[in-house]
Amino acid sequence: MKQAIKSVLIPMKHALIVAALFLPAITITAAKASGADSETPQKRCDSASKAAAQAKPDEITQLLQSNRAAGATGKPNEWLTKAGALGPTETKALSRYYVLRSLGQQTALGGRKAVLEGLKGEAFALDVIREAGDVGIAALLEMQLGSPDLKNRGWASGQLELLGKRTASDVVQMKDASALVNVLDAYGAAKNLDALPVILSLVSADNTSIREASRKAVLAYGRDAVFKTKEVYQTLTGRSGEALDFETLAKGIFEATDKLRTRDVDTRLDDGLLRLRNGELAAGLSAIEDSLARQPGTARKAELVSALLEAIDRLIDTDRPLARQTLERTLRLSANSPRENAVRARLVYLDAEERTSLGPLALRPLYERAMTLDPNFSAPRQRVNQLDDVREEFAKKSLWWPLAAGALVLAVALAILFVRPLRRKPA
Repeated sequence: MKQAIKSVLIPMKHALIVAALFLPAITITAAKASGADSETPQKRCDSASKAAAQAKPDEITQLLQSNRAAGATGKPNEWLTKAGALGPTETKALSRYYVLRSLGQQTALGGRKAVLEGLKGEAFALDVIREAGDVGIAALLEMQLGSPDLKNRGWASGQLELLGKRTASDVVQMKDASALVNVLDAYGAAKNLDALPVILSLVSADNTSIREASRKAVLAYGRDAVFKTKEVYQTLTGRSGEALDFETLAKGIFEATDKLRTRDVDTRLDDGLLRLRNGELAAGLSAIEDSLARQPGTARKAELVSALLEAIDRLIDTDRPLARQTLERTLRLSANSPRENAVRARLVYLDAEERTSLGPLALRPLYERAMTLDPNFSAPRQRVNQLDDVREEFAKKSLWWPLAAGALVLAVALAILFVRPLRRKPA
């Protein structure tokens, strides 16, 4: 019984997906006839492509198998501009194009494979791959290196050749970091020795995801990469790696490249810290910001936070916008560290300083909160003491007026008592 229900539901599921994806194409002619120009054919194409990008690999395969259109002539871009004149065959072919056009939006390896499988027999395959950009290149490389079907590999190699991606050096020329990570994963999984020198050149990349992916790829080669890694190890360290195993060689390469990569950054960071100590706050903060942009994961966070807090204490009263900007950056550096509360204390204090219109009663809890977060931060304690002095002075003035008024009333009463008898005294 369960099997029978399953056999009915699965086709229904695919039918609904097909309807959802192909409905925009089918309704193009009707929309034109009714004069509904609120959504252009190109926009409908974009919408359907995004929907296809969310489909599972088996659903994409099912869609493509059920929507083959023999005898369709022309190019998809031409069909989009003359959608009202499409016949049933062209409409079906355009719907297929919607699904295939999702290649550039496929994030899963399975989805990229499914779309490429469908593209193999299409005249517009290269157009779709070009439109997909770096993601299309990565998908072709994955097929070229990892497909068990030799025909698939040959087709992918031919497409890469047409795109001018003949070598690993050509392939890695990408702007999309996530696509390059896919490429590095593919090279590592295939242990492609021709690509190894290129991968080793990326183990010191500034981009963290690319750097980690290249190192992961190098480690995936294992002993297959031992000869090349010995050569690189000796070049970087000046020491022979003949007696070292592959893992030690790789670790040594990573450590050496890290030192080279961070050398200039550390020099810039040291310059920024020196400027802060000399009172050149703006120049020092700029140098530190520049070094952090190049190396966000610096190991010198504790040293930086201490120096930045000292600078912030001098900026709070002289340049509050710069103080707040520096505090927000320092808060990220101090996250989950013993100095985080000290940073938060200064943020609370700065909030109070910028909201003086609220009055003493509203400001005192903010200053007290800052004191609790960092008892060593003296500025909020000084403000609380000032508020206490103001309140005490106000209290004294408040007490003096009633006393003065009372004395005046008493004087008037006494005068009345003494003046009346004198007026009644006989002449």
